[in-house]
Amino acid sequence: MRTSNKRYRKGLTIEQHIERLTQFKFLSKRGVKIMLSGYPAELYDSLLTDWRTYEFNVMTRGGVRREKLWMNYEADSLHWSAYAGVNFTDRLRIKRKAQRWAKNYQALEPKERLAVLAAMMEVE
Repeated sequence: MRTSNKRYRKGLTIEQHIERLTQFKFLSKRGVKIMLSGYPAELYDSLLTDWRTYEFNVMTRGGVRREKLWMNYEADSLHWSAYAGVNFTDRLRIKRKAQRWAKNYQALEPKERLAVLAAMMEVE
């Protein structure tokens, strides 16, 4: 769902979007984990009502735009530590804590580092 037709030689029609989303929902019911990325679209929101979403700003040729992720699964781990936390203040607190822990870890002797790392790997 684009705002301009000039960027791609071939785009999807509304019917093709609906067909793809129907296929994704079919796969989702069979346990396939799916993540879609694009600009916010009412069509996607209306057909993927039970999917988790996340919106963020990106820089494009035309300036800052809002993008959206649709996911049919819960995040069981963070892939990017920059997204840990519920807001800017919480992310800053976590970032500072991580930097402090990394500095303390770096100051340890090699054998002590290994023991701490082994203990951390055992945490679920």
